[in-house]
Amino acid sequence: MWPRLVASVPYLKGDSPSLLDEFVPKITEGFIISRFNSVQASVVPDDSTDHPLDKVEVLQDELDCFPYLCRFQYERTGMYIINTMEPLLQSYTERGQLQFADNSELALIEAKLSWVVHIVAAIVKIKQCSGCSVETQEVLDAELSARVLRLVNVMDSGLHRQVLHLLDASNLIKPT
Repeated sequence: MWPRLVASVPYLKGDSPSLLDEFVPKITEGFIISRFNSVQASVVPDDSTDHPLDKVEVLQDELDCFPYLCRFQYERTGMYIINTMEPLLQSYTERGQLQFADNSELALIEAKLSWVVHIVAAIVKIKQCSGCSVETQEVLDAELSARVLRLVNVMDSGLHRQVLHLLDASNLIKPT
């Protein structure tokens, strides 16, 4: 339903602003926060709940419509994702340089980064949509992709002795 709503905005008549302009970015930010909260709940030691990233079908269903919402206000959403990912990348890099890092904190950072990688992959795989210039969308796609590649470099550098299988999987899952 949401992709259809945001796709119809260019065809609305009149000069009155749409409430979608205000609420869609809040929805995308809320979705990302809720995904982070879900991993925070699932990395608790001795917790019997399944990790939300382990279920590929559910993950793909959750991310099916999300890119269209992101691209509706892509400049705002893209910057939100970048601003969310930067401190996580910084923390992940710093933890890799510590001799004795807190494994539970590292697992939480890795799980959050996994979600961000999945979200970025879902966004970048769809074609650009109207409402934002193609050049702006390509620049944001490149900025998001550059951060994912920076993460891959950190993972490949061998700084971390143990890398959560979820983070590895998020880089390898091919979207359908």
